[in-house]
Amino acid sequence: MIAMTGTLRVSDVRAVESLGRRLHHYQTIRVSDSQRVVLIPPIGSFMVDWDAATIRLHIAAETQRDLDELVARLCAEFARGPAAISPIEWMASATVPVPFR
Repeated sequence: MIAMTGTLRVSDVRAVESLGRRLHHYQTIRVSDSQRVVLIPPIGSFMVDWDAATIRLHIAAETQRDLDELVARLCAEFARGPAAISPIEWMASATVPVPFR
């Protein structure tokens, strides 16, 4: 399984509020106080965690092609609408998040 992490730098509170409103519309499962697994049909699921300065989206897929498609679909989903999220920086991740193992 291949994993990636998308990072959204929080430069102002509006980014956090915008993402919170957007995620509220989807199914979420609480993993901890600062982690959620989110399901966006038909895109798929991802894990989100955050701290005071950063929001991270963790994804995993079986192939690089599936991973690239998931990244593109998530970026398109977060870019649409009046509460668009600033660009997400994607990087390969060394580990697959526990909920996806």
